[in-house]
Amino acid sequence: LVFVTGNTGKLTRARLALSLRSLSRVQVQGVDLKIPEIQADSVKAVAMDKARRAFEELKRPLIVHDCGLVCAALKDFPGPATKYANYTIGTEGLLNLMREKEDRRAGWADVIVHVDANGKLKTF
Repeated sequence: LVFVTGNTGKLTRARLALSLRSLSRVQVQGVDLKIPEIQADSVKAVAMDKARRAFEELKRPLIVHDCGLVCAALKDFPGPATKYANYTIGTEGLLNLMREKEDRRAGWADVIVHVDANGKLKTF
């Protein structure tokens, strides 16, 4: 299984998840492609674009993963801009944006995209 990521933590977690599900026979190969992320308003759009471009380069089945912090009070911001928000306004900045809001729930939007041998994408 080709996992397009430069994040060794993601690769380790993928291998662990498979082994915990008795799928340790599935070998996960990490491939670090320097694919610039598009500016989009959803984590899914970013992941799908990355998967398409990775398939164009590798010409073989693969998976990609993308995630982003989503805050209900901020209409799912920062979402795909999580890394940027973290480096610019940080946790304090996000908390300040939600200071007057009642619903301060937050969670993660996670998307995995599988590309088959024909280039067909499936999201999870």
